[in-house]
Amino acid sequence: MISGDSLGAQIARFGLVGIAATAVHATVAFSLTFTTSLNQLLINTIAFLVAFCFSGAGHTLYTFRVQENHAGAVAKWFVISVAGLCIGNAIIFAGMNWAGLSRAIAQGAAIFGTVVFSFFGSRLWAFRQGQEQGGVE
Repeated sequence: MISGDSLGAQIARFGLVGIAATAVHATVAFSLTFTTSLNQLLINTIAFLVAFCFSGAGHTLYTFRVQENHAGAVAKWFVISVAGLCIGNAIIFAGMNWAGLSRAIAQGAAIFGTVVFSFFGSRLWAFRQGQEQGGVE
């Protein structure tokens, strides 16, 4: 068990929750892919939403240990998650179309950029405690 609220401990907990949420996303996506005839974009959206619920709970209760206003923190996490999805897609698009990167390199850059954005957005806004947060409440 990772203890403490140091930056390093939060990064480690963020990573654990993120890995687990990715596994949830993949499980839902592949289960629906192989058992239904739903559109793949709809399947991915459903998997994203299920994984979001998992990660929202994990980051609220475990990563950042939010003590109050869980609904406000999760609403902010949703904004960060959707923004991260958009940022990742933008990195992939720009990397492949403007910088000439391969799909794999662009995907790797998108994952890295999204994780960094998501962690600091979470730490500094969505799950920030002890100070007036402003924004979505």
